[in-house]
Amino acid sequence: MHNYEPRGVVVETRAFLEGVARDGTLLPVTFTYVASDPWAVSMLVHTAGPAVPWTFARELIADGLNRPTGEGDVLITPTAEGIGIGLTSPTGVAILKVGRAPLERLIEQTELLVPLGAESDHVNWDHALSTLAFGGEG
Repeated sequence: MHNYEPRGVVVETRAFLEGVARDGTLLPVTFTYVASDPWAVSMLVHTAGPAVPWTFARELIADGLNRPTGEGDVLITPTAEGIGIGLTSPTGVAILKVGRAPLERLIEQTELLVPLGAESDHVNWDHALSTLAFGGEG
């Protein structure tokens, strides 16, 4: 499922969680993009326990559709079955396998709001600087 928010995009899909203890678990995943934070995509992985949030660069997903990309905590790799998203945290490592089509739709829809490379044109710099200087009170 996917839909447009007033100035954002939400794409819901499912992902296989691979790993030692939970190999093959299918989990609902929600990707969210908000134009007011044009560089970021948030991913919420819905588990049996609390949902697990991740935020990373939209460009990482766009590049990862065509070639392995990323370093550190998030790695994105195209595979024959879809897209692998490798996540590393202090509590462990997870690999999610997501279908290619939902991520392609995510990038296509975000580009309708903010084209890749034009993110800085969509930031309210006065507000951002005020928040940094005055803790959001300026």
